[in-house]
Amino acid sequence: MRKALGDKGSRLRGKTVGEIANLAAEGDTAAETALKIIKQAKRKGEHY
Repeated sequence: MRKALGDKGSRLRGKTVGEIANLAAEGDTAAETALKIIKQAKRKGEHY
């Protein structure tokens, strides 16, 4: 996730998924990207 988000993602470190979702709902593009990555990881985890 660090590479995909760059320096913007460092401020999301330590936040819960709910907090990231709230930031994404407010229009935070880094949070939106992080949420997409989280959802993708969940789908892959369910697949394997």
